[in-house]
Amino acid sequence: MKKIQNISALIIIVLLVSCATSDNEIDPFKGILNPEKGSLSAKVNGQDFSTAYPFVTAEIAGDIPFMALAVAGVRTNATDTTGIVLAFFVSTDFVSTADNQEFKGDNLPFNFHFTGAYTSNVHTADRINASSTETDIALATITMIDTVNKKVSGTFSFTAKDPDTDISYQVTDGKFENIEY
Repeated sequence: MKKIQNISALIIIVLLVSCATSDNEIDPFKGILNPEKGSLSAKVNGQDFSTAYPFVTAEIAGDIPFMALAVAGVRTNATDTTGIVLAFFVSTDFVSTADNQEFKGDNLPFNFHFTGAYTSNVHTADRINASSTETDIALATITMIDTVNKKVSGTFSFTAKDPDTDISYQVTDGKFENIEY
C-alpha cells in the first residue's frame, strides 16, 4: 500500500511542479484549454473542478504481471494549483482487461485496484495532500480504451483524507474523457 501512495505522490509532485505559476502572474493558460483533446472533471466537496488539455495526462506503465494507469488533471492560476490524480493497478495486461472494468479502493482483490488523490494550495502553508489510501473508499470504471488512438475515458469517485489535518474530501461525479496515454 505504501508503494501506491508513493506512486500517487510522485505523479502529483511532477505535474504540479511542471504546471505551477508564480504568485504574481496572471493565468497564462486561460483560453487555451482544449476538451476535445481530453478533459477531467469532478466535484470536490460539492465544488466544481475541471481541467482540459494540456493539463490532463495519462500513462500506462509497467509490464505483466503488474501494470498501472495514471490519469491526472491540474488546474492552475495566479494563487493556487489544484490537482486530481487517479491511479489504476492491475495484475494482468491493462489494455486487454480494463475496458468496462470496475476498480475499487479496497485492497482485495488487488487485480483491479484504484487510488484517488486530491491536492491543493501547493504554494502555501495550507497545502492539502489527501489520498483515498487513507480511507479505502474509492470506485472507478474505465469506460473506454481506444488502443488505436491511445485514448482512455472513465468515471470515478473517492473519499480522500489528508493525514496531516485529518480532513476528508469527497470527490464525486468524476469523469475523464479522451485522455491520450
